[in-house]
Amino acid sequence: EYLSELIDEKSKEVFEDEEMLLTAEEFLQNSLNVSETSRKLYMHRNTLLYRVDKIEKSSGLNIREFPQAVSFRVLTILHKLLKK
Repeated sequence: EYLSELIDEKSKEVFEDEEMLLTAEEFLQNSLNVSETSRKLYMHRNTLLYRVDKIEKSSGLNIREFPQAVSFRVLTILHKLLKK
């Protein structure tokens, strides 16, 4: 119930797209560092920024800011647990 309150239909796209989740998780693991994340994902920096912006537009959470990144991570974990 908690998850359905926080995630609308538009947000589900991000949580069900493995590539977007991989991008977001790598971004969080690299302490929100764009350059390091793009290097590790073998991705152009602008492509990474485009994906981060797409996550923000879909979920309403700006994962470039730590408190919202933590919220996104919690939602990701809840979504994965409920999928199983």
